[in-house]
Amino acid sequence: MLKFGGVEAIKQDYRAERRLLLIENFLQDLRFAIRSLRRTSGLTAFVVVTLAWPLARQARTCCAW
Repeated sequence: MLKFGGVEAIKQDYRAERRLLLIENFLQDLRFAIRSLRRTSGLTAFVVVTLAWPLARQARTCCAW
């Protein structure tokens, strides 16, 4: 263990690497999601409108008071 730099150094290196891996996985998932949404543009538009309509209506109702 000592030739690798001690236990604390190994822990710090592992934690730093784990954080980078988490960010890389998130970015990879985000790129995949965007690619998938581009392929099904009609479905994407339908889902966005379907979700935006009740949200806008609710916001309008709440702000009217």
